[in-house]
Amino acid sequence: APTLALTVVSALNKAWCVSCFSCSTCNSKLTLKNKFVEFDMKPVCKRCYEKFPLELKRRLKKLSELASRKAHPKAGNPSSA
Repeated sequence: APTLALTVVSALNKAWCVSCFSCSTCNSKLTLKNKFVEFDMKPVCKRCYEKFPLELKRRLKKLSELASRKAHPKAGNPSSA
């Protein structure tokens, strides 16, 4: 049986079929080369993100900083062993 080769984009801790990976706001196609922002677990292109209200952008920035802090704990923390 012929195998169906699907190109998969890994982003936002999920795997996306390339044809499905698009901005959740304007539906424009995205690739990993595009700048995109995660919003509500879905990708949003930079252009739509720029249209978000400032307060929302501020909140998203804070969330992404918290997430990256969790993902990369600061080195040199004494382990409480």
